[in-house]
Amino acid sequence: MAAYEEVSTVFIGGIPPDATLREMDNLCRFMPGYVHSKVDSRKGTTLFVCFDSRDAANECIFRLDKQHFDRSNPGEALRVVMAKSNMRSGDNSAVAQRVPAQVPLPPPETLPPAPNGTKRPRMYEEPHAIDTVAIVGASDRGFSDAALESFFAQMPGFMAYKPNPRMGGGFAKFSSPAFAMEAVQAAVPEGLPAEIAKSSMSSVGGGGGSVIGAQPVMGHQYPGHMVAPSPVDPWAGAHQELAHGGPKRPRIPEDPDGVDTVAIVGAEDRGFPVVAVEAFFSAIPGFVAFKPNPRMGGGFAKFASPALAAEAVSVAIPEGIPVEMAKSSMGASGGQPPPPQYPPHTSYEHYAVPQATPPVPAKRPRIPENPGSVDTVAMVGALDRGFDEETLRAFMAGCPGFVAFKENPRMGGGFAKFESPQAASEAVAVAIAEGVPAAIAKSSMSNLY
Repeated sequence: MAAYEEVSTVFIGGIPPDATLREMDNLCRFMPGYVHSKVDSRKGTTLFVCFDSRDAANECIFRLDKQHFDRSNPGEALRVVMAKSNMRSGDNSAVAQRVPAQVPLPPPETLPPAPNGTKRPRMYEEPHAIDTVAIVGASDRGFSDAALESFFAQMPGFMAYKPNPRMGGGFAKFSSPAFAMEAVQAAVPEGLPAEIAKSSMSSVGGGGGSVIGAQPVMGHQYPGHMVAPSPVDPWAGAHQELAHGGPKRPRIPEDPDGVDTVAIVGAEDRGFPVVAVEAFFSAIPGFVAFKPNPRMGGGFAKFASPALAAEAVSVAIPEGIPVEMAKSSMGASGGQPPPPQYPPHTSYEHYAVPQATPPVPAKRPRIPENPGSVDTVAMVGALDRGFDEETLRAFMAGCPGFVAFKENPRMGGGFAKFESPQAASEAVAVAIAEGVPAAIAKSSMSNLY
C-alpha cells in the first residue's frame, strides 16, 4: 500500500484570460512556504501552486480565495482550493507556454490618420515617457482647482496645471517623467486621486497650446495662461475658500526621517499583483497594515517605526519590487489603519504585530558598511534558475575561505560568509562563471542577522 502523502498544492481558478505568465508566476511567489507554480491553459487559465507544507497552502487559500486578480477591473473572483494531489517537481512550464502572448500596442507612427472633422485618437506613449499627472475625482473629495494648482505648483519640475471640470480635477505637467512620478507619490498619501496620465499634456490638452514648450516654474513664474498665486503665500489661491469652510488644503509632506510608510508604485506593471505585494510586506518585521491603491498599481505598507520601514525598502528592492519611502505616514492621511488579520491556523512568530508601545524589532536594521570590507555573498533569484538551497550550500562550501551559509526563501537564495572580503569576491567570480546569480552583499552576515 502506498504511503499517505499530505497534499500541499493549491488550485487557483477565475484568473482573467489576459493575465500574463509573469503576473501568474508572481501571484504567490512571496507567500510563506512557496516552492513553485505551473500554469494550465487547457480549460481556461488556471494555476497550480506547490507549497512546502499544508499550513502554508491553507494560508494561501485564506489570502486569495474570493479576491479579485485585477482590482482596477474586477471580474470573476478567484477560486482557490486545495488540489486533489500534489504537483510534481517535474511539472514545468510546458503547459504554461500555451498561454497566448500579449499583443503589443502599435507605435505612434502606425496609427491610422483621423478622418476630417473627427477628433484624432490619442497617440500611444510609453508609460515611462509621460510627464503629466491626471487628477480624477478630486472635486468629489473636496479639493478645488485652486487648491490642486497650489499643491502641484510646489512640486519640483512643475510647468503648468490645466483644469478639467468633467473629470472633477485636471492635469499637471512636469518637466520630466521622473518629476511627474514624484508628484504622484507626494499627492496620493495626502488623499489626492492622482496618477500618471495616459499621455503627456501636449497630447491630452488639445487646445492647451500655451502649455507646450513652457519652462519649469522658477520662483512663482507660471507659463502661458496660468495665474500665479502670491509669491509670498503659495496657498493664496485656496485661502479664501478655507476661510469660509471650503475645501481642505492638502497637507505638506512630513519630515522624511519620521515617515513609517513605504510606497509601492507600478508593481502591477512589473508583474506583481497587489495580493502578492501585500503578502510580501506582511512577512517583514514591524509590519502594521497594507492599503492597496489600484491607480498607482500597488499601495502603501505601514510599519511600526521609520527604521523598520527603511529596512522593508532594502529587502524589497533586490526582489524587483518598485518601492521607496512614502512622502508621509499612512496614519497621517486618514486615521490609524486597523491591525492586520491573520488566519487562525497558521503560526505567526515571523509577524511583528504592533503593540501599544513600539515593539522590539525581530530583525536589527542593517548597519551600513564600506563595500570593500564586506565578506558576505548574496545569491538572489538562484531558485528561479534551478539552484536549490542544498546546491548553493555545497557550491559555496567548496570555495576557499567559506565560513557559513544561511538560506533566505524570500529572496530565492541565501547568503554565504567568507573569511575575508577577498575570498568573498573570488567566490562571486566563480559563481557567476557557473551561472549562479551572486554579488557582494550590502553588509557582512554578522550585521545582516
